[in-house]
Amino acid sequence: MSKFTTAVVAVALLVAQAGVGAHAHEDHGNFSAGEPGNPNKPARAIKVAMVEQGKKMLFEPARIEVRRGEQIRFVLSNDGIFNH
Repeated sequence: MSKFTTAVVAVALLVAQAGVGAHAHEDHGNFSAGEPGNPNKPARAIKVAMVEQGKKMLFEPARIEVRRGEQIRFVLSNDGIFNH
């Protein structure tokens, strides 16, 4: 395969992938984890902080337990020294 042919194939693949990503968010009816909250329903706030420990980035708390159907509002903060 020539360099030109390889370049054309690479560009075609990139264009095809860009086309997939362009409309990936049109269907807002499917969510991989949960769904948008109901502002009229009470929600439990869970504070989640991102911190560094050496070269690792961690979330605190490391584990969160919720009940099925419970509405959760996550309050996120960056408590580390780096911008995330």
